[in-house]
Amino acid sequence: MDKIEQNKLYHRRRFLLAPQKLNIFDSWQQNEIDGQNYYLYTHPDLKTTEFKCANKLILLLGDLFDYKHPEYDNSEILKTLPVEKFDEFVESTHNLSGRFVIIYCDHDDIRILHDAAGMRKVYYTSNDSGNWCASHPLLLNEYNNLKKTDDKTKLEYYTCSQFYKANCCDITYETIFSKVYQLIPNYYLSLNSMKPERHWPTKKNIESSPDEVVAEASNILKGLIKSAGNRYKLMLPVTSGLDSRLLFAASVDSGHDIYYYISKDENVDINNLNIKTPRKLFDRLKRKFNIVSYTNDVDEDFKTIWNKTNLFGEKRNLSRIYNQYKHFSDRLNLPGAFSEVARVYYRYPQKEKRLDYILNRIHLKEYKYAQKKYKEWFNERLFIEEQYNYDIMDLFFWEERAFNFGGKGQADKDIAQEDYIPFNCCKLMEVLLSANEKYRIQHINYLHTEIIKYLYPDALLVPINPSLEYKAITLLKKLKIHSFLQRIVTKIK
Repeated sequence: MDKIEQNKLYHRRRFLLAPQKLNIFDSWQQNEIDGQNYYLYTHPDLKTTEFKCANKLILLLGDLFDYKHPEYDNSEILKTLPVEKFDEFVESTHNLSGRFVIIYCDHDDIRILHDAAGMRKVYYTSNDSGNWCASHPLLLNEYNNLKKTDDKTKLEYYTCSQFYKANCCDITYETIFSKVYQLIPNYYLSLNSMKPERHWPTKKNIESSPDEVVAEASNILKGLIKSAGNRYKLMLPVTSGLDSRLLFAASVDSGHDIYYYISKDENVDINNLNIKTPRKLFDRLKRKFNIVSYTNDVDEDFKTIWNKTNLFGEKRNLSRIYNQYKHFSDRLNLPGAFSEVARVYYRYPQKEKRLDYILNRIHLKEYKYAQKKYKEWFNERLFIEEQYNYDIMDLFFWEERAFNFGGKGQADKDIAQEDYIPFNCCKLMEVLLSANEKYRIQHINYLHTEIIKYLYPDALLVPINPSLEYKAITLLKKLKIHSFLQRIVTKIK
């Protein structure tokens, strides 16, 4: 790998917002923010859109997609937003999707927000030189001498086996570095105060009928995939699972030539259900399906750069990431994630015991740091359940597990390829969560199955997740005894 290519991979698709002018990487774009003494530096492969209106400067990093106007590009979407008042501007972004960071600048402040799932990460810190923000702590560390925490309970978590089993996830908004934090979903950051402020929800969740939800969610997903396909060549992984089947159904009438595929590690059997099931479906539909086989070989220069620019990088994914870099770096990948927010992933009948249930469920009940941070998390959000009628357990999956667990994989992969999750949209989550939870229960999946039927019924010609384990869990949930048995097993463990 030559030096030009190596330089391209270093902190690929990342940004740095600094309180001073820096001698940064040669190819990076620089934007001075007038009147604020801040400088924005962006990697050339991170799409940057600038919009000025009414004495406001809007800097968009990444992409916005508008399901109502799939023909609009980033500039056209920004022109439709009410930029004069920040609160109205932020609320207008709830109807949009994408993987993005927005930097909103006026003469009083700079405020930063990101996509609904927080998949375009924002880390921030303050020191004697000023306030800093970046896509990754290691990019902050290039210009700040960051110190790892000396909190013994925190270090215990970051060195435990469960940390490595669970995708090396941070907990809530903290990181392993002292005074380095991450912006969590549904919050924005004011650079004046350096404190995150909640911007969602803004209105109470009112129950909708399943038919209403099915029609509106289908319309949103179709529009978002069409919008993405108007700008990029798309690829969509299809497994035996529900999420990818739903996205496939939403994509069929997009008018775009989408590359449907499944990745196959050299050690995975060709009869694995995640390979056999979609292949059988596409054969029935007489559509092309691609099995992308790859070896565990990784270029040494690529591996070195990836290790140097990723904290706790998941090495088990590296060969797949490298394969996507070699063969698909020009395509936008559409993984089926984040819909679990609306699928009743966590539930416990006794509210006072929900924290214990979560700690047991994610195998962190032994760690004082996790106990403390999750207790704080629940206490800070109880008002949302009472005031806005959203179940706090759904919110936990959204703002904690999907964000920290799912976002980690996205960040690790930026060196290779851009991902976009069509489910990553506040409006879509509002719509799905407005259905009574009895229609959203995981494994039964009534609502999501109805959406597939509405979009493209033939996508159900082959059963979803046809494993015996999945069928057994589905039966137990229909008999309404699965939660009871799960609580017993969790306590035993």
